[in-house]
Amino acid sequence: QAAERLGQRPKVRGGIVRNQFFQWDDVDHQIVPATGEGGVPVTGVGGGGGATELADLTDVDNALSPVNGEVLTYDSGLGLWTSAAVTGTGGGSSALIAVKETDETVTSSTTLQDDDELTLTVEANTTYLLTAAIAFNADSTPDIKFAWSLPSGATMTWSAPDGGPGATFKNVMNALTESSTVNVAGDGSDDFYPIVGIVRIGGTAGSVTLQWAQNTSNAAATTVLADSWLRLEDAAGGGGGGGGGTTWLDPVPSGNAPGGTDDDEFDDSSLTGWTAQTVSGTATWTEDADVLSVLFHSQTSDDLAAQLKAINGTPTSPIAIETAVRMMGARTFVGFAGILFTDGTGAGANSVFACINHGSAAEERIRLMRGTLTAFGSTGTSDVNVADNSRYPWTHLRLTWVSANTWRLEASPDGVTFDPLGIADTSFTMTPTHYGLAVSANGDTDHSIATFEFFRSDA
Repeated sequence: QAAERLGQRPKVRGGIVRNQFFQWDDVDHQIVPATGEGGVPVTGVGGGGGATELADLTDVDNALSPVNGEVLTYDSGLGLWTSAAVTGTGGGSSALIAVKETDETVTSSTTLQDDDELTLTVEANTTYLLTAAIAFNADSTPDIKFAWSLPSGATMTWSAPDGGPGATFKNVMNALTESSTVNVAGDGSDDFYPIVGIVRIGGTAGSVTLQWAQNTSNAAATTVLADSWLRLEDAAGGGGGGGGGTTWLDPVPSGNAPGGTDDDEFDDSSLTGWTAQTVSGTATWTEDADVLSVLFHSQTSDDLAAQLKAINGTPTSPIAIETAVRMMGARTFVGFAGILFTDGTGAGANSVFACINHGSAAEERIRLMRGTLTAFGSTGTSDVNVADNSRYPWTHLRLTWVSANTWRLEASPDGVTFDPLGIADTSFTMTPTHYGLAVSANGDTDHSIATFEFFRSDA
């Protein structure tokens, strides 16, 4: 598969939805949204078809022969795509269910006691529909009685048949409340008693528990039998996840890369949410073919052309951003391309810029530069000479705002193993409000092209 042989990672085609399954497309050699029954994307919300369990897959990154149509999920601990290994259920429910596994017996006691197993934990301010079926055995002298234990402030309306074995039941059953107790006759054989109702939980969470005891104290055993069950269903609905519901973590494998809320795979031909800042020269940004490409030239020395996004929420360190970038130009061109933090979008905004830099035919560098958008290296530069970047299809850059005024650059040829490559953490006084991508020709009028594969942050 060409993409892996070149050292690239498989791209994800289509939009990313959390709790979504993906599968391998053996024709286009891409990771694509998985399809369930009828071609419906399996999103793990409210049904979705039924992803099929297929053969094992351990590592798409190393091209270990994924099966066409295989359902995938991403393991952030391993940093790998793996087989989802799930069989879809075609939907689910919001029900809580307790099933009694062992018989429970009471003798010589009319004191209501909590059943050992027929209890369910409920949330505050939630209304539940209740159904239950109680299997029991009681002689005619002790009989059995039922009631309920609820959280403080909860109310309940419930009903159950009158009488007991052999009784003639009314067409309309009595409406009972949370304080009611119902007596049921026994006949010495196994009987089954249905209950229905509605429970309204107030501001206090807790447990809904079946209580029971003998109706008349007697040495003969009264027993609630195994296979009795209790079911509570949120009256507000909210079906469960079809196809299993694996949590989506990181759309493209990249080791321990940022996997936060701000993630642009450049696969929708739109730069919505980005703000362009071209201080000088020309920069033409184009999103297409799952990359963001920029043609740039004639930036005045030390000026940047950037695409910036506001950091989500209140900026608090640490925040990491990452991209994969490559660059092309004439043999003697001067070019910079990378990622940056800024404290604004204006030309004079402070910036910390992590980039690849082509300086001459013999000079390839990875650099960490501090200054402003109009003087991006004016405050300081840390760099390391590296082998010709053209040897690597992509250079992965990670820039981290480690703590107050402390910044770290890490680089990788593959997005798996990152290292500062000898560039020490640096100090620069700035609280960032924006981050993004930037390029500069640094005074060179020759045309250059930089390509970015993605942009991610963990903010």
